[in-house]
Amino acid sequence: MSTIRIYVLLCTLLVIICPSAQAADVSSTKTWTITFSQPVDEQSLSPASIQLKTPSGQLHPARLTQLDDITVQISPLTPYKESGTYSISIANVRSIHDQLITPHTTSFTFTPVPKATWIWNAYSLNEADAQFLISEGVTKVYVQVESELPYEAYVLFFHILQQHNIEIYALEGFAGLQFQDDQKTERFLHWVTQFQQQYGYFTGIHIDVEPYTDPSWQQNEQQLLEQYFFYIQQLQQTSDALALRFEIDIPFWFDEIIYTNDFGTGVASHWLIDHSDEVTIMAYRNNSTAILPLVADEFSYATHKQKPLTIAIETAPSFEGDFISFYNTSTLTLYEAIDVLYATYHTPIAIHYLPTWQALVNTH
Repeated sequence: MSTIRIYVLLCTLLVIICPSAQAADVSSTKTWTITFSQPVDEQSLSPASIQLKTPSGQLHPARLTQLDDITVQISPLTPYKESGTYSISIANVRSIHDQLITPHTTSFTFTPVPKATWIWNAYSLNEADAQFLISEGVTKVYVQVESELPYEAYVLFFHILQQHNIEIYALEGFAGLQFQDDQKTERFLHWVTQFQQQYGYFTGIHIDVEPYTDPSWQQNEQQLLEQYFFYIQQLQQTSDALALRFEIDIPFWFDEIIYTNDFGTGVASHWLIDHSDEVTIMAYRNNSTAILPLVADEFSYATHKQKPLTIAIETAPSFEGDFISFYNTSTLTLYEAIDVLYATYHTPIAIHYLPTWQALVNTH
């Protein structure tokens, strides 16, 4: 919380902004405290007298709360989203002695945390979704490949994203053992290759394949890991051939899985970091305090290997319990957590997944 102090000099109310108010980048839910040197006439305080404005000059929804006779708090009702310089303007505020405060405006800068998200339903790609991604500061999006869809179903959506420097990844994702289906893998790789050669929209291939969700995982962990590693190698080779980045989603607990197979012996998460350009750690908990330690090992190893890493959080309902997802929280709670995670690890935050993220933002 930062404070704006307003002093009275020679019977004229002047506004002097202390250094803490001249903030550089701030968090997306930053609350400001305004302290006056004399008691303020409560009747002169209103949303019209103290205003928070976005870089484009629009009023940002905020709550004005008088804490005592000299202190006022202005709190955003929704997270800051627009990148640039915001302003806090003070006008038409009077002291209890009917002295008018000299109008003043101070400013602060906001830069959105780089974000990513998944789009699992390629049949519903539309301009409204593209605008949401742009407004939320998304820097990359993983779009599920549906090989039966014509290329044209993707092109307009991808063109909008590309105009706003949003990276697009061809997404292949499923639970269980479908990665063992060689024909399915070949269809995916053939589609990506043909599309990329014709349009060139993809920055990379993104894999969210979860063999550990199959009931046989408990009994056949080592065998399935070996098969999964072979699958990963196959996709990595295609990515390299197409000069595309290769990214993998992994659960946070893969740093506890030791593999011993034809690939040698080691930590599963470390092997996957070594054989990709970037991993996304699915650290699904509904608060930053719980998430931070879950990604510590992977972050340390990726940093040592000079590999980037993304932290993923969940907004979809989960049968595993309320502690998994931000589904039943508020927009401010979600973005406060995003801010903490980014401030700690300085790495992009991926929100799973687009429709439930939109629903949370639109209803809370």
